[in-house]
Amino acid sequence: HFFIFSDDIDWCKNNFNFLFNKTIVDHNHKGFKFSNYLYLMMCCKHFIIPNSSFGWWAAWLSKNTRKIIIAPKIWFKGHAENLTLDLIPSNWVRL
Repeated sequence: HFFIFSDDIDWCKNNFNFLFNKTIVDHNHKGFKFSNYLYLMMCCKHFIIPNSSFGWWAAWLSKNTRKIIIAPKIWFKGHAENLTLDLIPSNWVRL
């Protein structure tokens, strides 16, 4: 099952319509909901994250010792890949 966390629900509905086993989670980060949202993300088994510090922290803080994390090879647009060598742990997949 895929859990898709986003602040653009309409885009996700239009672009992930090929996934039948999915739940799209709205990102309303106001007040206490912020920690609930982060906690939900942290509970996932595996992660495909964008170049987002929020997604990065959810993946990093996840207690799943067997998690697979896929992160962008280029984190900052227009910058060399090696600028993020200390940002993306070596056991994460860079794609």
